[in-house]
Amino acid sequence: MKTITYYYTIDGKCPYLEWLDDLDKSIKVQVEKRVKKLRKENYGDHKPLQNSELSEIRMTFGKGYRIYYYDLDDALILFVGGSD
Repeated sequence: MKTITYYYTIDGKCPYLEWLDDLDKSIKVQVEKRVKKLRKENYGDHKPLQNSELSEIRMTFGKGYRIYYYDLDDALILFVGGSD
């Protein structure tokens, strides 16, 4: 099982959690369900980004949402999320 960790900027901000907090409650629930699946290494629709060590999780509900992450041995570091 993977540990989920969040990236924090040098000034203590967490872009991923800030993005998540701004989502509509129904979308937030769906994103959180997807992250639960990540813990069990069920990545679903994902792909590595070109010229980067980051990858993206693609979610097709709503506007189409993305989570950008770095996969470490036993942890995933979530950097930021976004939508259309």
